[in-house]
Amino acid sequence: MQLSASNIPHEADTDDIAFETNPIMYDSHHSKQWNEEVNKRAEELENEMKIQENIKIAKQKAKEEAERKAAEEQAKAADERRK
Repeated sequence: MQLSASNIPHEADTDDIAFETNPIMYDSHHSKQWNEEVNKRAEELENEMKIQENIKIAKQKAKEEAERKAAEEQAKAADERRK
C-alpha cells in the first residue's frame, strides 16, 4: 500500500529487482519473483520438449533395431533352409 502522494512504478517499489536476469527475458513491470517463475516455467517447457524429442529418437532407434534384427533372423532362417 502506497501512503505517499508520489507515484512509484512497480518495478521500483521493491528491492527485489533481478539484476542478474537476462535483460531480454526481464519484464520490468513485474517483480524478481514473477520473472523467476516465468523463467522456471520456460525451462520446464524446454525440458519437456527435449524429453519428447528424446522419446521420438529412442522410438525410431528401437524401430530400426527391430527391423535389423528381423532381417538377421530372416537371413539365419534362409541359411538354415539351405543346409
